[in-house]
Amino acid sequence: MNFQKSNIFRYLKIIAISIFFLIKCNFLFAQKDLTDTAKTYEYWTKRGVIEIVYAYMNDYITTVTDSSLPKEKIKDCTKEKNGLNEYEKKFITPLEKIEIEELSSKLDEVSSFLKNNNWSGAEKNVLQPLLIYLREKNKLDNDFFSTLKPAGNEKSTVIPGYSNKMINWNRTVSRIISDYNEDLKKLKPKLKEEETKSGTSNPTIAPVSGGASNQAVAEGQNWKFVLLIGFLSFLIGMFITFFIIKSRIYYLLDDDKDTYKNSVQRGLFSFLSMVSLLKKRKDEYKNRVTELLNKIEKLEKKPKSENDTTSKTNIDNVDNEQLAVNTDDSTKSIEWIISKEAGNKSIYYFSIPENDGRFIIEKGEQTNDGSKYYKIVSKTSSDEGDLFYISGTQDKRAINRLDSYLKPVCDIDNIINAENASKIEVLKNGKVIKIADSWVIDTNHKVKIKLV
Repeated sequence: MNFQKSNIFRYLKIIAISIFFLIKCNFLFAQKDLTDTAKTYEYWTKRGVIEIVYAYMNDYITTVTDSSLPKEKIKDCTKEKNGLNEYEKKFITPLEKIEIEELSSKLDEVSSFLKNNNWSGAEKNVLQPLLIYLREKNKLDNDFFSTLKPAGNEKSTVIPGYSNKMINWNRTVSRIISDYNEDLKKLKPKLKEEETKSGTSNPTIAPVSGGASNQAVAEGQNWKFVLLIGFLSFLIGMFITFFIIKSRIYYLLDDDKDTYKNSVQRGLFSFLSMVSLLKKRKDEYKNRVTELLNKIEKLEKKPKSENDTTSKTNIDNVDNEQLAVNTDDSTKSIEWIISKEAGNKSIYYFSIPENDGRFIIEKGEQTNDGSKYYKIVSKTSSDEGDLFYISGTQDKRAINRLDSYLKPVCDIDNIINAENASKIEVLKNGKVIKIADSWVIDTNHKVKIKLV
C-alpha cells in the first residue's frame, strides 16, 4: 500500500510540474508585444547584451578550468561560479517575463552586479563596449557583438593566456539574431497593411462600423488562436507526462523490462500493470524472508541439548550472514541483515551523510532495504569504525547528486567524467570516529572511489 501511495504521489507531482510548465509557456507567449521595428530592435539589443554577457561568463569558466590544460594554468573559479549562478537567477531566469520597459532598468543593474560579484573584467571588456554599440544604435547583426576591449587592440572575448572556443558566445549570438529577424518578418505584413491604408483612405472619413467589425473579427480570431494553443499545449502535456512515467518505470526495471512485458497483457498502458506485478512479487519475497527469519528464531530458542554441534555452528553463521532475496533482475536485491552483533563487531547502514560528513547514529539501521549507500562496521565499545560505500544499481543516482551523496565522505577519481559515468568503483574504504551522537569521517581516510 505504501509502495502504491508513493508512486501515485510521484505521478501527481510529475503531472503538476507539467501543468505548471504549460501554464508558464502560455503566459510567456503573450509577454513579448513587439508592435513596430523600433520596439523590436530595442527589445532584442537590450536582451542580447544581458544574454551575451552570461554566455561570456560560461565560456570563461569553461576555458580556464579545462582539465586538458597544464595544472599550473587551471584556475580556481569558485567565486566566479558563485557570481555566475547569482547572475543567472537575477537576470537570465526571469528574462522571458520581463517586458520591454523593464529591460532598461535591468540592464542598468548588470554593471554594478558584475563589479560586486568577481566579474569586473567582464564588465569592463564585454559589457561596456556593447553598451556603446547599443547607444549608437548599431545594426543588430554579427558585427554588433564583435566588440573590442577599451584599449582597442584585441577582441572583447580574448582571454589572455588561454584559447577561448566561444561555444556559448557563438550559439547565443546566432540565436539572438535569428529571433530578432523572425520578429521583423512577423511585422512586415502588418507594416504593409498600414502603408496601404494610409495611402488609400481618406483621413476625414471615420469608418466606425467597418472598424468595429474588423476589430470584432480580429478579437474572434485571437480567441480561436488562444484556444488552439491551449488545446495543443494540453495534448503535449499529456504526452510528456505519459512519456516521463513510462520511461521512469522502464528505467527502474532495467534489464528485466522485456521479462515483465511478457508477463502482462500488451497494450498502451501495459507498463502500469507492471507496477502491480512488481508489488505482488515484492510481497511474495517479503513473506519468504519472514518465514525464514521465524525458522531461525525457533532454532535459537531450542534447548542446547537438542542442537548438535553442527546446528549450533549453522546458527552462529546465520547471525553474520546477509540473506539476499534476488528478484528477476540479478543486479537488484533486497538485503536483509540479521542485525545481532557477530562476535565483537556491529554493522549499521546509512543512506547519505550530513553536509559536514557525519552519520548520525540514530539514523543508522541494522538492515539494508536497498536504499542505503553506506555501511559502518565497528568493534563493540570502540570509537573507531570502517566506512564502506555500497556499490549497486543506485550508483547513477549518487553520481547525479554527488555534492550531497559522495563529496562529504569520498575522494573521487575521474570526477570530470561525472556526466557520462553510471557506476562507482570502490578503490579504498574509509575510516570513521565516534564523536558524541555521530560517526564522523576521518578526513585523512575518506572512502576512495572512481566514476566509470
